[in-house]
Amino acid sequence: MEALNKIVFKISQVLIQLILIMLYFFEVVFLIGLISFIIIGLNIDNKGSINYANSSLPMNIGIKAPIIIFLIMLMIVTLIMICRFLKKIIKNLKVKQYFIENNAVYIRNILYSFMIFIIINIILNILTSVKKLFNITDIFGLGKPSIINYVIYFVILITIYIIYNIFRYGIKVQNDSDSVIY
Repeated sequence: MEALNKIVFKISQVLIQLILIMLYFFEVVFLIGLISFIIIGLNIDNKGSINYANSSLPMNIGIKAPIIIFLIMLMIVTLIMICRFLKKIIKNLKVKQYFIENNAVYIRNILYSFMIFIIINIILNILTSVKKLFNITDIFGLGKPSIINYVIYFVILITIYIIYNIFRYGIKVQNDSDSVIY
C-alpha cells in the first residue's frame, strides 16, 4: 500500500505540474488577447463594432470581448489556485501529515476557488448567450451550457465540502488523541 501511495502521489504531482504549465500558458495567451482587444478597442465605432476587414471574429462583439477575455483569465486563475492547493495537500500527505490545520485550510480554499469558478462560468454563459457570440464553456471542454453542468458543479461542491468537514473532524480527533498521549 505504501508503494502504491508513493506512485499515486508522484503521478499526481507530475500531472498537476503539467496542468499548471498549461494554465500559465493559457493565461499568457489570454493576456495577449486582452491587450490586443484593448488596442483594437480604439478602432471600435459608436455601434460597438470593430472597424477592420478580414476578421474571423464576429463583428458584433464590441466591448464584450475584453470583458469576456478578462473573465476567462479569472477562471484560469481559479484553476491555478486549485492546482497549487492540491500540490500543497499532496506534499503534506506524502510526509504523512493527514489531519493538520493546513490541509483543511487548503481544502476550504479549493472549495472557495471552485465556487468562484462556477460564478464566473455562469456570468460568461450569460454574456455569451445574449448575442450567441461563441460558447465559452467549450474552452473548458464542458460543451454547451446546460443544467447538467451545473448539477455536476453542485455535486463537486458538495463533495469538496464533505471532505472539508471530514478533515475538520479528523483534526479535532487528532488533537484530542495527541492531548491524551501527552
